[in-house]
Amino acid sequence: MTNAGTNPLLKFFHNPSCSKSRAVLELLQDAEKEFYKLEYLENPPGKEEIVRLIDLLDEPADKLLRKHEELFLMMAIPENELTPSLVAGLIERHPILMERPIVMTEQRALICRPPNKVFDLL
Repeated sequence: MTNAGTNPLLKFFHNPSCSKSRAVLELLQDAEKEFYKLEYLENPPGKEEIVRLIDLLDEPADKLLRKHEELFLMMAIPENELTPSLVAGLIERHPILMERPIVMTEQRALICRPPNKVFDLL
């Protein structure tokens, strides 16, 4: 159990069919940290939450996209057009395009690839 004042609640965007996402889930459970698990394919985040996630990432917005996903490839969107707003809209409409696994706090978000990157937030 964690105190809200000492360790902000973690939010984990989880896809149970992804091995890296399952690995992060296991690491979080083993660390006995309090976290909220969101299976984002069943319960997609809204555009505002995606924009917040992009703001908290220490990476360009397009890193949040799964660019090798067939759906994304079919869209043929030029790299230079992948603005934060466009990325958020794409993920809102097609949550399968969101990179995974992602863990966020109120101050920071990380794409946990490799899974042990989650320790940077614990």
